[in-house]
Amino acid sequence: MKHFLILTMAVVATGANIFLKIGMQSVSGTYKGQDWFSRIQLFSNIYVLLAMVLYVISALFWMRILSIVDLSYGFPLVVALTICFVTIASWLIFKEQISAIRVLGIFVLCIGLILVLKS
Repeated sequence: MKHFLILTMAVVATGANIFLKIGMQSVSGTYKGQDWFSRIQLFSNIYVLLAMVLYVISALFWMRILSIVDLSYGFPLVVALTICFVTIASWLIFKEQISAIRVLGIFVLCIGLILVLKS
């Protein structure tokens, strides 16, 4: 159960990051971020709204995770999984270039995930 919650939270957080990126790309020409009106306008963007909803859902998952696992166990797993998922999704969706050093870093994260899971 705890691993399912951790995996689900990482997937939901990845979705939130992807939708927020899409939303910010769609307003990049109009959003200056220097006044309150333009900041409020962001919330009329469907992708930004969806990202916010997913962030709230991931926070609910995080509260549940914290109630059943140690912080020192859950936090590294959630963060590492989210980094891996966001990197892969960015490559697939946004066609971002992933350097060899970044791939190596993801590999090292995966080794860290395995070590934490075995602890």
